[in-house]
Amino acid sequence: MKYYNKVYMKIILILALICSSSIVMAEDIIINNPLGPGVEFENIVEGFIDFIFNIAIILFPAIVVIAGIMFVTAGASVDKIDKAKKMLIWSSIGFMVILFAKGLIIMLERIIGIK
Repeated sequence: MKYYNKVYMKIILILALICSSSIVMAEDIIINNPLGPGVEFENIVEGFIDFIFNIAIILFPAIVVIAGIMFVTAGASVDKIDKAKKMLIWSSIGFMVILFAKGLIIMLERIIGIK
């Protein structure tokens, strides 16, 4: 029973601190952009998505070539053939997801009229 009393007291104390801090911080708070004026969050996210997309465009053909080489050099080894198949399948799925994500972003921007 003592354990539950301690837990309840801690919860009450935390709630009291949260409520009292929200009352004290009720004034207007202005946070300046740490990246400087003119830099918006949307631009940062768009740059990150473009970066990932460009990396995927470079890596996907390389992974396909590596999987092809694994197919050719596998011989009669079923394990190596399965590994090459899985590499090809999962890299294709990942590339499709990235393409669909990029296409979905462009489509939503055009529908909503953001750009």
